[in-house]
Amino acid sequence: MTIKRVAVIGAGISGLTAAYRLDTYARQGDVEVHVFEARPRAGGVMVTDTQHGAILEGGPDGFEHSKPEAEALCRELGLGDQLVEVDEAAVGAYVYHRRRLHPMPRGVVAGVPTELAALVNSHWLSPAARLRVLLDVVLPRRRDTGDHALGKFLGRRFGRQWMTLVAEPSLCARYGGLADESSSAAVVPQLLEVEHRYRSLILGCRALKRTGAATVEGEGALTLEGGLGQLVDAVDSALKQTLVHLAMPVAEIGKADEQGSQGYRLNFAHGASLNCDAILLAVPAHVAADLLRPVALEASSMLAAIEYTSLAVVAAIYDPKAIPIRLDRAGFYVPRGEGLKMTACTWMSPLWRQPSPGGVPLRLFFGRSQDGEDVTAWSDETFQEVVERELRLTMGIRQPPVYSRIFRWPKAVPQYRVGHPEHVWALRQALDRVPGVFGAGSIFQGWSVADCIRQSDQAAEAVRAYLGVKAD
Repeated sequence: MTIKRVAVIGAGISGLTAAYRLDTYARQGDVEVHVFEARPRAGGVMVTDTQHGAILEGGPDGFEHSKPEAEALCRELGLGDQLVEVDEAAVGAYVYHRRRLHPMPRGVVAGVPTELAALVNSHWLSPAARLRVLLDVVLPRRRDTGDHALGKFLGRRFGRQWMTLVAEPSLCARYGGLADESSSAAVVPQLLEVEHRYRSLILGCRALKRTGAATVEGEGALTLEGGLGQLVDAVDSALKQTLVHLAMPVAEIGKADEQGSQGYRLNFAHGASLNCDAILLAVPAHVAADLLRPVALEASSMLAAIEYTSLAVVAAIYDPKAIPIRLDRAGFYVPRGEGLKMTACTWMSPLWRQPSPGGVPLRLFFGRSQDGEDVTAWSDETFQEVVERELRLTMGIRQPPVYSRIFRWPKAVPQYRVGHPEHVWALRQALDRVPGVFGAGSIFQGWSVADCIRQSDQAAEAVRAYLGVKAD
């Protein structure tokens, strides 16, 4: 039997997971698997810094218990005893509004308030705004079942103030999104189903919460004792027959050299080339678009149409004596229009209760799609000035950090604009017309670690089926 060669382009968690699934067939001698990564390390935006006695994440810091794929992969790789549950007492956040931190009402599920007493007692929201939120209980369902902007959908249910100060920051802040441009069908598909079934989002989410079918943001979340970098290392170590090529960017995809072959040729930036029978793209849409242009113009054009936002994360450790406020929640959000550059700040110590002998770890997020500013182009000095100013305003911190690190992620996060599900459906149809080319990652459906793992499992299975390799 002729051994088939598979090229996985991209060694983030999506590419590594797909390679891990395909590695099973490589060990059986059915396929030859190669992973090509432009960066000098694997993991993509999943990177953990433990240099200064604290766990500092440059990207995601955990995964949802409600989506089982990430937890299942950790256990499959022998990391079950390393799983750490979120401290439920710290679930919830503050909102920075009018130069003060205000407690977000407890019990918010995907931007929907479910604890009405907590809502009524949130006096930092105007009386009119709180009453407007409660109107959701009597409002009818939408007649138009098409995709709407998230801001329009939630604004209709709860009013503009709640949408701007609570729902949008909690749903979009860490992804750089804007509710008035984001797809409700892509970002909160579960809420569309709730409205269809229960009419009222508040009543529906309260009912689902009682049965455990809906959870408050952060509730039941998990991470790893040594940070999510452990998962990257574990997947990488589990690749027994797969070859991972770091610092080896693919410059172009062309047709294979062999006459009559349906395969492809990868041309590398340093001049070499490699023929393969199947390609699994696990890179941002704009990178995939450039690579596919010579062989799949339709799919390339559709990939290029997906917009991206650049983000930056500043992870810093502070002397406990430098922090004058009590850290009793997961952190705080900064709604747009508050005069700050940061979009959110995560307080790691109360959230995960992980040992941090080096000090108190914080993470600040920067980058909004509507700002028109590439925060990844800021100098280190600019970040330092902005961080010092904004932590002084929000938390009263007046001392510099003991240690800090800037993680820059240019054009890293896809924005799910209105119509995204339909665009993705058409994109998948276009890819289906390109034999042997498959895709995985946050391009399609969901930014979370679990979403990426699920889609990579599906893509690897599609590659196996295409190559005619027998399943286990």
